[in-house]
Amino acid sequence: MRHIERVPLRTPYDEVVRRFSQLVAQEPLTTRTTLVVDATGPGAPVVDHIRRARLGATFISISITSGEQSNHANGISHVPKAQLTSNLQLQFQNRLLTIANELHESRNLGKELLEMRASSHHHGDLAMALALAS
Repeated sequence: MRHIERVPLRTPYDEVVRRFSQLVAQEPLTTRTTLVVDATGPGAPVVDHIRRARLGATFISISITSGEQSNHANGISHVPKAQLTSNLQLQFQNRLLTIANELHESRNLGKELLEMRASSHHHGDLAMALALAS
């Protein structure tokens, strides 16, 4: 992972989309970008704004569920939280995922990942964002 950024709470949707647009317009993201967005709860309006903006990136919206099976309906993938977190843990164990140490939020992400390993109930926003993207 080369970039992670926390969007402040209560940021207007159009500003979130504007920031995504800026990111996907930068190298090396201009040629190969997949934008994965949490469509759960308050994420649903963000998904709508992103779809309308047509950012030029592959776009995947995921709704995190408490169920046991994944499914896809109305343009949204519904994926169990347990599946997301176990997949992320497998990628780390198999050394398929690395995090650049110089990232601004790398310490916070590392802390959240450790908490994720210690508890199946607590998952921070950065760790869940990484789980969605992986």
